[in-house]
Amino acid sequence: MSQTLPRSVLLATYFEMYMMKKMDAGKIKQMGEDISKNIENDISTTLFTAKESADSRKLKEAELKKNLDSYNRRMEKLLMKIEEENIRTLKGGKPSIVAWIKPFLAIFVAEFLGTLILVLVGCACVIEFKEDPPFAHHITSLGFGFAVHLSIQIVGHVSSCHINPTVSIVALLLGCINYIQFPIYISAQFLGAFTGFGLLKLLFPASYIKSGFCMTKVSEEVTITQGFFIEFLITCLLCFAVCAIWDPQNASKNDSIPIRFALVIGVLAVIAGPLTGASMNTARSFGPAVLADISAWDDQWVYWIAPNLSPFVSVGIYKFFFSAPATKISKKQAEEDVGASA
Repeated sequence: MSQTLPRSVLLATYFEMYMMKKMDAGKIKQMGEDISKNIENDISTTLFTAKESADSRKLKEAELKKNLDSYNRRMEKLLMKIEEENIRTLKGGKPSIVAWIKPFLAIFVAEFLGTLILVLVGCACVIEFKEDPPFAHHITSLGFGFAVHLSIQIVGHVSSCHINPTVSIVALLLGCINYIQFPIYISAQFLGAFTGFGLLKLLFPASYIKSGFCMTKVSEEVTITQGFFIEFLITCLLCFAVCAIWDPQNASKNDSIPIRFALVIGVLAVIAGPLTGASMNTARSFGPAVLADISAWDDQWVYWIAPNLSPFVSVGIYKFFFSAPATKISKKQAEEDVGASA
């Protein structure tokens, strides 16, 4: 859920297009230069933004320049890699399988690790408050929020740190990832959630891991229908936050993304945690349920359907009523661009 360009995703898409002969190196270079110009325009806009202090403008300018420098360095490495593949092909060799797989493997490992951290750290916070002292629910909610914060800090620059199938659906609808990358994200998230909870059970005393521990279930105080719509609503709010983060027009206002997302997750968990567990994440619900008794699956359908319907509503509303996020480079867009320039 990182706001900056998802670099490994971008490189994976560019290199995928090159290897499939859908885009030549010159076109990739031109697209890279266009994105660099967009970032430079953001810098210029920041310098002339009204109603902001000079210090604030300088900080935003420095952050944008840092993003630009980082992006340009990665583009240079990508073009060098393409040149190496050109030389290999001219010499009669075949494109390297490692060069093809590595960007996708980076995404898989990043999402696996990020989701593992989410479940391991978040559920460990539940262990700490097993006796329900005052404000235990609020502290546990913030614990899950800061587990997201930790994941973003570690892998946000690699895969944008979705760590949630719902967020990956948002990314797909916005064009941030393509249909080849989507199953890589999803499989890594489910495997990471399962592994994270498995590590928790392995490392902590069995007396701490009681029946129903860290499971998301609809409370007896609400009906199953109410529980469904509670999960749907809070996940819609999360999806709106993701859309806003990835909106290019919001780039100069999105400092401290990990902290902001920690607070978003925390406050939504405070609201809905006692009623539904505030999952907002099918993988997070799936991991603990797999290693629990069969009763943990009673309400699982709520956490598979409600969160994953919400992106279609949230993205549709955001695109229709607000300034729609600019679609990041996808395979389909790249093919259209190449066709238009032919």
